[in-house]
Amino acid sequence: MTKLKSLAVQAVIDGTCPTQGHDRDTVTAETAVDVFGGLFDPLVAECASTIRWPACFTADARQCRHSALTGRLVGLFDLALFVDCAIFRTVSGRGQDGADAAAPDWFDVWWQGMVADGGFERFHDQRPVLTRYRDLITDDWITNTQALVDRFDQDRAALIEAGLLDQAAGAVVTIGLGLSDPHDGGQTVAIWRFASGAGLGYKPRPMAVDVRFAEFLAALNTKGAPQVLRTPRVLAMDGYGWAELIEPTALNDDEGATRFYARAGALLALLQR
Repeated sequence: MTKLKSLAVQAVIDGTCPTQGHDRDTVTAETAVDVFGGLFDPLVAECASTIRWPACFTADARQCRHSALTGRLVGLFDLALFVDCAIFRTVSGRGQDGADAAAPDWFDVWWQGMVADGGFERFHDQRPVLTRYRDLITDDWITNTQALVDRFDQDRAALIEAGLLDQAAGAVVTIGLGLSDPHDGGQTVAIWRFASGAGLGYKPRPMAVDVRFAEFLAALNTKGAPQVLRTPRVLAMDGYGWAELIEPTALNDDEGATRFYARAGALLALLQR
C-alpha cells in the first residue's frame, strides 16, 4: 500500500482526521475512497462489464460512472472498514514496542489479508445487513447506468433537433454526478460534458412542470412583463428529461449586475404569488 493510504487510515484511527459532522462530509469521505476504494475494484469491474456502452462514450466518461459506484460502496462500508482495521491493528500490535523499527505496517498486513484468501468476502459475510445494501446499490447502479446511456443514445437526434446539443458536440467525455440527493433507486442529476466543451443537464424525473413554467414565462413576456424572464430550455421525455446547461459568469459591470438582480427579484416575486 502507498504511504498516502497508510497515513490516511492512521489519521482516522488515531483520531486526527475529523469523522463527524460537516468535516466528515468534506474530509473523511475523500480519504475513505482513497484508502479503501481498491478493495471494491473487482466488484465495480464486474458490474461495469454488464453495461452496453455506445461508442460515443469515452473511457473517461465510463470511469465517471465507475467512480460513482466506488464512492457509494465505500460510503456504505467506510465505518465498518475503519473499525475492522483499527481492531486488527490494536490486537496485532499488543506486546510490541510501538517504536520498534522492525514492527510491521499493520495497515499493509490488514490489506493483504483482505485481498488474499477470501478475506474481503468473509468481511462481507459477517455483515449481512450491509451486504444486502451493497447488493441493492450495485443492482440499482447497473439498471440506472444502462438506462442513462441508452436514453442518451436514443435521444441524441431529438436533442440536436431541439437545439440542446450541437451536431458537432462529439463524444461524451465526463458525466458529473451527485448534483442532487439520490432518489428513485439512487438516481441523481448529472451534467454531461462533450469533446467540443459543450454541456448538457440530465434530470431523472418528469419535467412537465419545467415545460409548463417556461410556457408561463413566455406568455408573461409577450404581455409586456417588466422583466424579460426565461428558464433553461428542456426536452421532456417519459419520466426524465434533458436541460440546457446555463454556465455561470461573473458580473463584470454595473449594468449586468443591475439586470441580474432585477430578474432575480422578478422571479422571486413571481414564485411567491
